[in-house]
Amino acid sequence: MQEKSHIVINKSPEIIIIMLTTWSFKSISWYFVAKSVGITLDIGYPELLFYFFLQPLLTMLEFIPSPTIAGLGLSEGGSALVFSLFGIPPFQATAFALIARFKTTLVHLPAIPEALNTLKKHGPEPSKP
Repeated sequence: MQEKSHIVINKSPEIIIIMLTTWSFKSISWYFVAKSVGITLDIGYPELLFYFFLQPLLTMLEFIPSPTIAGLGLSEGGSALVFSLFGIPPFQATAFALIARFKTTLVHLPAIPEALNTLKKHGPEPSKP
């Protein structure tokens, strides 16, 4: 990694553009998920901006080491907590979080066969007895 770090540094502008683009699309997606369960926030600034910052906040919870798969339950609980600060009932916040997670999982399902093929090609060699 250290030998090839210059490649990452040289590609930083492209990486940042891709991250901002995907972050923006995810925020728009979460905005529409919230609208689908009847969540409207009266916060004094564009509601989409709220989802722009909510998404990384809740995604961080998925990476906390816990005895769950990808923080299942932690991000949903975090969603309920954050939304409760804005007067949204827990049932709506939890519905939002579950739909957002299900939607993300559904979008990633088609990549599973390719990921398995890549693991077979580039995975660790099996140990020999």
